[in-house]
Amino acid sequence: MLLIVISEKPIIAHISGSAFGDALGLIACCYIAAHLHDTRYQALNNILISLEMGVSIIDASVAVVYLLNRMNIEAGVDLNKLIDAGNFIYKKLSRDNQSMASHIVAAKP
Repeated sequence: MLLIVISEKPIIAHISGSAFGDALGLIACCYIAAHLHDTRYQALNNILISLEMGVSIIDASVAVVYLLNRMNIEAGVDLNKLIDAGNFIYKKLSRDNQSMASHIVAAKP
């Protein structure tokens, strides 16, 4: 999903893949905040496209923060604390943490 804010009125478009990049090219990036889901496993790809096009506001998940850390982009979020918060919430819900990025970080020595 791409959330476009123009003059205080949001426009929501459901696009992905190459159409996502095409849409970003049509709009001044200073007006764009991206909120992306991993539908068809395209979220990280679309985040990279967003960053390349100048988008600087992206709703973040553990995977997004992990990706930005790996790219040496400062997100202002402590990944380990974010994972701890997610684990706390999952524990309270009596559910297993399904975040692949959390599992990758936990598996590293």
